Amino acid sequence: MRLDQLKEINLGEWEGQIQEEIEKKDPERFESFWKTPHLFKLNSGESFAEVQNRVLPELKNIVRNHIGTNILIVTHTVVVKILMAYFEGSALSDLWNPPYIHPACLCKVEIEEDKQIICLHGDISHFKQQIIESY
Repeated sequence: MRLDQLKEINLGEWEGQIQEEIEKKDPERFESFWKTPHLFKLNSGESFAEVQNRVLPELKNIVRNHIGTNILIVTHTVVVKILMAYFEGSALSDLWNPPYIHPACLCKVEIEEDKQIICLHGDISHFKQQIIESY
């Protein structure tokens, strides 16, 4: 099932631009994106707080409606970072703290009653295995 609430951040006027171009044209907001995500805001698009306000209620709804089952969420970097920050209890200001979220990395959280255990966070061990096997 597709859920709009779990789509990647809308970067408004930055959409479709190359990171280096954005950094040259809009250095202050570019720095805010990476260094002070809790303060980041564009003229159009979403702030990290707006994404968080969109994503977390949906996560809680999914968990509540699927107690005792396995859930797979496939999404993009900012949403993964926000989901994992929630499970870590981290502030939005620390959003870009490691681990780095590589494409197709794995995060696994086990939820038992009120206890949440992070088993994998940004795991890319399956990449290494594949690289080793290909040589």
